[in-house]
Amino acid sequence: MAGVPNDKPPSAATSPPAPSLVELLTLSSVGQAFLTGCVGLGLIVMAVWAVWRQTQPAGVVDLDQRPSRPLRLLVDVNQADWAELTLLPEIGPKTARAIVTERTERGRFRGPADFDRRIKGIGPKTMTKLLPYVTGWEETEKN
Repeated sequence: MAGVPNDKPPSAATSPPAPSLVELLTLSSVGQAFLTGCVGLGLIVMAVWAVWRQTQPAGVVDLDQRPSRPLRLLVDVNQADWAELTLLPEIGPKTARAIVTERTERGRFRGPADFDRRIKGIGPKTMTKLLPYVTGWEETEKN
């Protein structure tokens, strides 16, 4: 067969066929034993954790059943900026800016009556709503 061309180069050695995916994923008996041990250990750890967790107080609280606690917000009218003053009930941006302007031009507020007298739009009803949230009055109020 002198004239028949050879498809393979004469120096190339034949290599074994590439392993299939199933062959690559197949574990040896040692690998299977190791994997079984890891899975078993994981299951044991999860079971111990579940039993331990049952003995701990519940971390989730139903908000409808939890007793409410009032939020205690105190704003110092002699130091707060206008944005902080808007957190007070019945005080909007316009009134808050007026409070800051009045305090800057004429000094600190000596007390609720002084505050009521110097700020337009603050009356007895508004003062009643504000008093639980306001602090920072001078020690003695002078009329």
